[in-house]
Amino acid sequence: MARRDASGYISEDEDSGTLVMEPRDASGHILQDGDSVTLAKDLKVKGMPKVLKRGETLKNIKVESDTSIECKIGKSTISVIAAFVKKKK
Repeated sequence: MARRDASGYISEDEDSGTLVMEPRDASGHILQDGDSVTLAKDLKVKGMPKVLKRGETLKNIKVESDTSIECKIGKSTISVIAAFVKKKK
């Protein structure tokens, strides 16, 4: 059974009974490794000359923690807060 905490959604693992954080996108969908997402807003990235525009697709993401994901843009790997993306269907 999932319940909402201040930092996101928490669910209880049925096997071990421990609480597990699930990273969610701006719409509330669960993000998993290998998903493709689109940006929900323009993002300025430190150390990059360009701005990531709203609607840009990020492919093959990797879940870093309960609130952030990691993806590659060109040769650079960046970390993005999960609340700024929407899962692509």
